[in-house]
Amino acid sequence: MSALLDDIITLAVDGKQSLTDILRNCLLLGHELKNDRLKEWANQELDGYESPDSTPEYRHITTGVAHGHFSEWLLRVAGGPSLAIQKFLRCRIPSRLLRRVRILAI
Repeated sequence: MSALLDDIITLAVDGKQSLTDILRNCLLLGHELKNDRLKEWANQELDGYESPDSTPEYRHITTGVAHGHFSEWLLRVAGGPSLAIQKFLRCRIPSRLLRRVRILAI
């Protein structure tokens, strides 16, 4: 087995390394093994998936329907609706996909 694979397993179990660093090591392993599928997966996990159709099932999020008026909550949380939404999206969506997100209504 590859020493790099052993390192990836150790880093993933340890929990002290960032997921980004672990994925970069997966990308290196893909190059080392000449495994295009692994390289493509690691790149997409790092940079975001091109379309919802190419996104793996474990990346899909199911949510309930929210009813009500949320503008007051947004104003209290982050100083304004647009700032709160931007902060929320930035920490949960890869920047490559965030550029494609449009908020149609608040």
